[in-house]
Amino acid sequence: MRVLSAEGYIGELEAASAAMLKMEPHPPRHLGAVLQPLTTPVRVTRSDGASKVCNGDEWADIISNQSLAPSSAVASRSVVESARAQVETSLDEVRAWNTPSGGKFYQAAGAGKIALALAASGQIRTGPDWLQQILNRCLKAISDAWYAFAKWLQSLFPSRLPGAPKVNLSWVPAMLWTLLIGLLACLVAMLWVSLGGRWDRVRRRRAEGLATDGADAELMLLPPDELHRRALDFAAQGNFREALRHRYLSLLLVLDTCGVWRYDTRRTNWEHIGKLRSQPNRAPLLAPLADLTRRFDRVRYGGAACAAEDWDRFYQDTGRVETSAGAPPRAVVTPAAAGSREVTV
Repeated sequence: MRVLSAEGYIGELEAASAAMLKMEPHPPRHLGAVLQPLTTPVRVTRSDGASKVCNGDEWADIISNQSLAPSSAVASRSVVESARAQVETSLDEVRAWNTPSGGKFYQAAGAGKIALALAASGQIRTGPDWLQQILNRCLKAISDAWYAFAKWLQSLFPSRLPGAPKVNLSWVPAMLWTLLIGLLACLVAMLWVSLGGRWDRVRRRRAEGLATDGADAELMLLPPDELHRRALDFAAQGNFREALRHRYLSLLLVLDTCGVWRYDTRRTNWEHIGKLRSQPNRAPLLAPLADLTRRFDRVRYGGAACAAEDWDRFYQDTGRVETSAGAPPRAVVTPAAAGSREVTV
């Protein structure tokens, strides 16, 4: 391995860069002859005594990948330009390494020192936390107890007695671990059945949105016309959230009156809509009902805002669904519309 000062190695790289720059526009371009001297490993020393090894693998790779051996092989201009750019990059790195900043040369920080500094500042953790330590100690105590138990069992069968069978009890800890894991799995399964399944059902029903929670169940006892009238009253007061709620409930009851479904307060709105898929004559109602239910759920259960234009559009869409279901049209007033006027839906 050669030993060169940083200045000497920089001079070699500069000479190689200049030679490549000169050959770029003028073939033949014998790039291998320029790169071959750089493939020899070099220990580069600095004035402060620090050193680094440049093994020349990058130049050997170029020669090998571009088939530049022997040195008389000719390279294309693009290959020469790419190699010169790589030489310039290496030059910048060596110059930065050999140039002091703030009176000090660049010093490569060791990974160990960086890890220790980060761990001391609390940015990273290199060992187990307190909970993991407690768990490891518990597992070790259990393991030691199993092995002690196995050793005790083995001591009950002394092998030194004449004719005494030699018993291998190394399988006992594994069997006990298996039993313990199986017991824990059974406990987890029992907890899931008793709690997890119930929670999943509650979460699913909340996500779907029940039309008949406590307050809505009482409203469903009213006639659909009364719910419709209350919806208009709420809209006239600017309470479009309640207006939308009452209008949707009145729609559910109107569909029940028209025979679209037999509304069951124990089922979700989405379950009722899902049953319509088995009725081909109700197919035109599926898409608009699903859209209205999603808008109702967002306002009723999702806390979404409901402005005047949202109410007007919802009101008109519910009227169209009722008409499609066979309900007779009626004259109503849309209080949210400008200049409140009587319309027929």
